[in-house]
Amino acid sequence: MGILSIYYNTLVRDLQEKKRWKKYMQSPIMIGVLLIIVVLLINSDYNIYKTNQITKMNREESEKKLALLQDNRDRLIAELERLKTERGVEEELRNKFQITKLGEEVLVVVDEVSDKKPEVSDNKSYWDSFLDFFTK
Repeated sequence: MGILSIYYNTLVRDLQEKKRWKKYMQSPIMIGVLLIIVVLLINSDYNIYKTNQITKMNREESEKKLALLQDNRDRLIAELERLKTERGVEEELRNKFQITKLGEEVLVVVDEVSDKKPEVSDNKSYWDSFLDFFTK
């Protein structure tokens, strides 16, 4: 009977401690503390999410800039290769400084001169009409 009573007392004590622990965990103060912890954790996760979204946008923007810079680099390399040739140098000199070789003549093409005067519309604003009324 001694072992059974010890075992029974141990079980009763364990149950009382569990009830005490359960009562403590279900108290309004403990539920409030746990809610505050949960809110802080959710806030932390949300801040990490926002930072991640900003980082993604910055990365996409940087990738676009990189692609643009690479295209610009390729264009400049092609232009440099063109200028390394004698023909490329000659074209550039002719375009920028209007230089000709000895014995060459420059032909300038001029558009036909028109006798028409540009049409002037008489669409004056109300303010201009008002001012014309007093200045005439």
